[in-house]
Amino acid sequence: MKGIVTSDWHIGVKSHAITDAATGLSSRLLDVELSANNIVDYAISNDAEFFWFLGDLFHTNRPTPTEWAVAVSIFDRLESAHIPTLIFDGNHDFVSGKGKISAATALQYFRTWGCIEFYERTATRKWGDLTTIVVPHGCDLQPITERTNNRQVLLCHTTFDGATVGSEGYMMASHVRPMLKGQHVDLILSGHHHKPQRLVCAYDRRVDVIYPGSIEKVNFGERDEQKEFGWFDTETLEYRSVGLETRPMIQIDSQARTLDELQAEIAGVDFDEALVKVTTLPRTLNKEDVIDMIRQHNIHNVTVSSRNDSGPAITQAAVRKQNDAEIVQEIVAAELDDPAEQNRAMQLVQEVWGGE
Repeated sequence: MKGIVTSDWHIGVKSHAITDAATGLSSRLLDVELSANNIVDYAISNDAEFFWFLGDLFHTNRPTPTEWAVAVSIFDRLESAHIPTLIFDGNHDFVSGKGKISAATALQYFRTWGCIEFYERTATRKWGDLTTIVVPHGCDLQPITERTNNRQVLLCHTTFDGATVGSEGYMMASHVRPMLKGQHVDLILSGHHHKPQRLVCAYDRRVDVIYPGSIEKVNFGERDEQKEFGWFDTETLEYRSVGLETRPMIQIDSQARTLDELQAEIAGVDFDEALVKVTTLPRTLNKEDVIDMIRQHNIHNVTVSSRNDSGPAITQAAVRKQNDAEIVQEIVAAELDDPAEQNRAMQLVQEVWGGE
């Protein structure tokens, strides 16, 4: 059997979005919808026999009605194509508390689907001669008491030692480790980390861990990453990466002290429909002047901020704080509509960090 492996769609991510004039929707929502539908197109045109989704369907565990509708429309296509689909929650979908329903698996209450299976707890599922062991986020994996002759692939949403970690953060794999000790799986396919990567499992060096990664760039920390999904063969355990064309993100760490110098720096840059971030030296260029200059190009959106450093030397702690600041800024932008309230919130954050 051959089919799709994908994860981390993050429907509802709002960072650096604008309102689409034609639809009135968030442009980042439309970006994610396009990439997800491109994956479904690939599944249908290549006669996929399964579609495995490894968590983080939504960016938050409280999707809006519009975000629900986007997800439902995508999975309706898989249902219409009769492609058996497996889906479970990631940490962004997860809602803690006994009896509470998480965001991704709640989709099963929107439709009566015959081909789409939702997993809310640890389970096994056979695909031909292959057994998948499904461990949704927030679940413990019950140790396998009897090893079958079938090959076994673990599907989960967590961190394994050695993975390249981005803004999604490190997540303990303590619920997976007991199963791998003294047990055996042939391969691990996991969601959570946005950078597509393959590594050797630290708990069993005979086993590889593959992260298909996110399908869109969530923030500028991912600007250089090729986004993709996987085409997987259950008979050979061959995993082939399939690239996605996603909206470009361009970050310019300018050394310019005048607009003419900035113009020279950006000469030849292909800004076509890109999200652009410009960082400037402190107390040099006017933010609005920089925005006006960048907007003369065919961009999607632009943000400008002043750097705290005056050269390339910067400590690891400062890099961490800069990354944290960007994450906080994205959260503030998502939660507060009033620019004045956004500025006030960021001022408070800076006051707290400035006192460290």
